[in-house]
Amino acid sequence: MKRLLISILLLQVAAALCAQSGSWSFGATVQTGISFPTFQHDKDPGYEKQVNSQLLPQFAPGASLDVTWHSAPRVALQSGIGYWQSGQGYKEQDLIIVTPDFPEGTYKGTFDARVRYHDVSIPVYIKIFPVGGNNRFYLIAGFAGLYRFSRKQIVEFHYVDSTTETSKEEMKEDYRSFTDINLRSDLGFGYAFPLGEKMQWFLEPLFGYQVFPSIKQGNGKWGQYFFGLNLGVTMGR
Repeated sequence: MKRLLISILLLQVAAALCAQSGSWSFGATVQTGISFPTFQHDKDPGYEKQVNSQLLPQFAPGASLDVTWHSAPRVALQSGIGYWQSGQGYKEQDLIIVTPDFPEGTYKGTFDARVRYHDVSIPVYIKIFPVGGNNRFYLIAGFAGLYRFSRKQIVEFHYVDSTTETSKEEMKEDYRSFTDINLRSDLGFGYAFPLGEKMQWFLEPLFGYQVFPSIKQGNGKWGQYFFGLNLGVTMGR
């Protein structure tokens, strides 16, 4: 499966980069958004509901360098390479320490946690310009191939004596597994604003869905949706 996904990405990129006709533009994109985590459990719906009630959306920024081939007056193919951060948060919970002397537990304060997904991103999109003329409004669809770079867990402890402590560590695969290659399917629209004859900046609201689970643990699977706004500049057409 991993080899197949890599092959698909390389073929898509090669198709965009090796075309011999049409015009070209180059640019950069900055992405801001929010990732909405989901949890599924095949064997225990009650546990699934409990975990989902504790999950929180997270800020999901990213950036990429892009190349676009304008293959026809109303069609363009875009690809690039960049970075994307997403993840999930957990609501604040009580910190209770259980010891043999105090099996009922001792209240020590509260804690909250976040998981950060750091991925190399290879977006591959098609842009359709449904309105003739200045070609400012367009529809955009495609996917972003995601290669796992890092998975970090951040836990913040808030003790009853008003002190705090933060723990940051790379997540291990002792009892869970991470998806090395993933796909985020994206759909949205955009509008371009000219900055001269060969330069323009654009805004693109996008909705995305991660095709494969980010983390698997037993019968549990963590995934995510994404809603974001791309802001970028292109030049060269």
